[in-house]
Amino acid sequence: MRWIEGALLRALAVALPLALVAPALPGRARDLVLDAALLAGAAVLLVALVRAVGSASPRPTPAPAAPSDAVPSALADQIMRLERRLGTATMNDGVAHSTLRPMLREIASELLAARRGVALDRDPDAARVLLGEPLYDLVRPGRRTVPGALLPGPTRAELKGMVEALEGVARR
Repeated sequence: MRWIEGALLRALAVALPLALVAPALPGRARDLVLDAALLAGAAVLLVALVRAVGSASPRPTPAPAAPSDAVPSALADQIMRLERRLGTATMNDGVAHSTLRPMLREIASELLAARRGVALDRDPDAARVLLGEPLYDLVRPGRRTVPGALLPGPTRAELKGMVEALEGVARR
């Protein structure tokens, strides 16, 4: 409420001298000076009101910080697990079958269904065409690995091709 008192005093300080001079002026000039006094007082009150509203309104919140390049720890853990799976999958076919296959099979199945309307298990011919032979061979229904056999796993180039095949299904 102190701002109201201050605003009224400033308005009076501007308008009062003009209002005191106005009666001494002839007709039209007197009306103009009284109008000017009224406008000056109103302007002072308006400025005070704008300042009061501005100080009472909430301050804008600062813009959110730019995203950092740091990866959240949970995501970093997932990435590290994936890197380990990919690294060990090249060791032999048994490791690729037990560690990499479930993940790639889930991704391939979801992408085929969502993007192409193809069920991996029910439409193997269409899935084979869309995924390509190396990826399809790893994720196909009923795939078995020979226990204890140390058949070679997919090479890094083959893994890259599998990822590219999945990306291709996702884009289409």
